[in-house]
Amino acid sequence: MTAGSLAGAAYLSGADGDARGHMANASHGWNLWRARRALEIALQASLHFARSLAYNFAMRIDVAFSTDDNYVKYLKIALSSILANKARGDELFFHVIHAGLLDKNIENLSYLVDSFGNISFYKVDEKEFSPYMGSCIPHITTATLYRLKLASILDVERVIYLDCDVIALSSLGKLFSADIKDYQLAAVPDMGHEIHMERLSLPRVARGFYFNAGVLYINLQKWREDGLEEELFSYLLKNWQNCPYNDQDVLNAVFLGKALSLPIKFNYIFLAASWQYKMKNEVIPKNTVIVHMASASAFKGEYPDMFFESGILSTDDAHAGFQALWTKWVDRKCRCKTDTKSVALQELEILEKFLDETPEHEIKETASYIVERVKLNIEKMQNETEENLVSGFGAVFERVKKYLSQPA
Repeated sequence: MTAGSLAGAAYLSGADGDARGHMANASHGWNLWRARRALEIALQASLHFARSLAYNFAMRIDVAFSTDDNYVKYLKIALSSILANKARGDELFFHVIHAGLLDKNIENLSYLVDSFGNISFYKVDEKEFSPYMGSCIPHITTATLYRLKLASILDVERVIYLDCDVIALSSLGKLFSADIKDYQLAAVPDMGHEIHMERLSLPRVARGFYFNAGVLYINLQKWREDGLEEELFSYLLKNWQNCPYNDQDVLNAVFLGKALSLPIKFNYIFLAASWQYKMKNEVIPKNTVIVHMASASAFKGEYPDMFFESGILSTDDAHAGFQALWTKWVDRKCRCKTDTKSVALQELEILEKFLDETPEHEIKETASYIVERVKLNIEKMQNETEENLVSGFGAVFERVKKYLSQPA
């Protein structure tokens, strides 16, 4: 081989090595791109699978109301709040039981729910309930009795029954996921439930408590299996004159010891009316799912218009929106003309009564709020040298402080 041939071979050999190096680098870069692309595809597939899984596990939630034309304006707020706060997987089916709503009200309710859920209307014969129109409580109407026939009207296994004067601040799925297979219904104990039990002469039994019937999670399948509708109407027929709270009294008597006790967050009842608007700083707990306007009778006549005008039902934070609206209304109503001492005295009496008559688990859930009220009043009274009131609020604090370190 000549010197020129050797030189040429050496040159070619070097060039070939460089080419192989470039090819190797290119191959490495290609493999990295392929790896990244494969990872992206895998992540997209996982995300798609997770989404499809979520939709496959969508939760059907059946919700029932009983109403007449007078309460349709409150029902609109209840429906709007539930729809505004539903979770992605919530499939809402509303059931409205009535004895003859106006066509325009049926159309308005249907239009409100359209595209966001399903709504059906069930007309009952009001004559069935005419013998029981004996409530002495002004705001309780015969329409509340319709819920006693839910098992025969609805073809579902479970249903959430709500009074029209409720406002949802979170998804009802949190309630519908509760396990009630061994219970006939689930409900929140009513304030002063022991007094109600004495009023109805209900015996002390295990798991026995008097509940508020404005929010019920009902096991309709168990009602049918146990023939409970007949039992409910039998009790009503014999005792309706002694049941001022109509079907709430009936349900409590028949289901004594057979109901699951729910935490207060599922039926947070405002105390505004009984506290005469002095609770200007009432704070709704952040975990509240359903607010029940049962006690806020003065507020009740105004809140439908206020809610629609304020637009809070479409905000991201329903709790904050409701709190702001409530505080604004109370501030307007409560241009307090009474002196600080009489207001504090009244609040002290109510707090003491609340602690005397309320179940321990409910006190535990409201302990931090009670302490806030106590501190605020002690500060006011110290400025006015009201030692008796200060010591009274101090005693309330001593009764409540043990719950502060316990989980609600």
